[in-house]
Amino acid sequence: VLIGLLSILQNIERKDMNICLITEDFYPNSSEAVAILLSQLMRYLHDTYDDINIDVITSANSIKEPSEILAPYENWGGIQIFRVNTPRSKRPSVAVRLLSGAIFSIVAAKKVKYLHSKENYNLIILGTNPPSSPLIGHFMSFIYGVPYLYLVHDLFPDIAISMKVLRDKSIFARVSYRLQKSWLTEAKAVVAIGRCMLDLLTRKYQIDPEKVHVIPNWSDVDTIEPQSKETDFRKLHNLSGFLVIYSGNVGYPQKLNTVLDAAKLLQKTHSDVTFVLVGGGSAWDDLAMRVQHEAIANIRMIPPVKVTEYSSVLASSDISLVSLDSNILGSAVPSKAYNILASGRPMIAILHKESEIARVIHEHHCGMQIDHDNGIQLASSVIMMCEDSSLLLDRMGQQARNACTESYTLQIIAGQYYRLFHELVK
Repeated sequence: VLIGLLSILQNIERKDMNICLITEDFYPNSSEAVAILLSQLMRYLHDTYDDINIDVITSANSIKEPSEILAPYENWGGIQIFRVNTPRSKRPSVAVRLLSGAIFSIVAAKKVKYLHSKENYNLIILGTNPPSSPLIGHFMSFIYGVPYLYLVHDLFPDIAISMKVLRDKSIFARVSYRLQKSWLTEAKAVVAIGRCMLDLLTRKYQIDPEKVHVIPNWSDVDTIEPQSKETDFRKLHNLSGFLVIYSGNVGYPQKLNTVLDAAKLLQKTHSDVTFVLVGGGSAWDDLAMRVQHEAIANIRMIPPVKVTEYSSVLASSDISLVSLDSNILGSAVPSKAYNILASGRPMIAILHKESEIARVIHEHHCGMQIDHDNGIQLASSVIMMCEDSSLLLDRMGQQARNACTESYTLQIIAGQYYRLFHELVK
């Protein structure tokens, strides 16, 4: 009888949370980091906590097959996915991408309005893809009083200004800044994925620090585990010796010329060291041209691998690289760093010393931070780690793995999101 009464009381006290996530890319579009992370997070939350109902509004465009339009509705193991058919935003032109994103936001706003009349949402979750998506939160908050959580993975217009895609004093930049500030201010809460992002939001946008919750990204430690370096990836591409590997997007924000500078310095003195770039992106052709023209023989450039082969790439490295332009400090945090931690490999991070990843490396003693445009410093660090006893690399790798399992697993991070959802809905 007592057990039955307790069960009844628990059911009375528990209030189901109806949550709607709005993001342009979501399952099965899992080729980009944010889409993968959000899909993993929603899947885990739904499967672990029985008091959360999750709907997702996303784009019907397929990333894998450009000519394919995905089904307008899918029940993904209990998660309802509603897809809207809008123009593709993955375009070379920034203006066209922003316009396409704005169209998605408008159509998604109509969809969430309709669904809210049936589902009665307690919380709207919005990301920064597309940059205009907080318009939906503003609309739902103003008209229906539904609070929204603003999840910041990258910050516009800050990144565009840092990369000189947008002029700081232009009318468009000033309008974008004011809109961004209003969206951040109106949000019930803001999630920043790094302490450097918290610093930027509070300094530049004057957001109350109590409103910003730092919840980092994570790695799937069951999928990415420490493995032997003698991998299929090494065999397939005939790689041997000491490998320094960068794997991921090769765009201008990554600023990988520093890697080429270091390789050029070491190609005669340390022939056993090979720098490997795996991926593709806007800067790929320029880097390949430089490698060819300057005859940098110890650089290997390999196209993107399948998701299933990614753990083999990480395991193949003696040192893994992360790189992000220092001017982007606080506007973004490279999520690949957490996968490197999970792989149990030491990391060299070419980014600002105040960035989140630099702080993680310092706190857990699992690698080194290098300044951009300093090929000499990078080359010296590689030499030191290469010529030191393998005990140093093994110790750094073990500390990296420990850091990930103790602080950056999906289970740990999802628990932080779950507690935040309850706090906001309460």
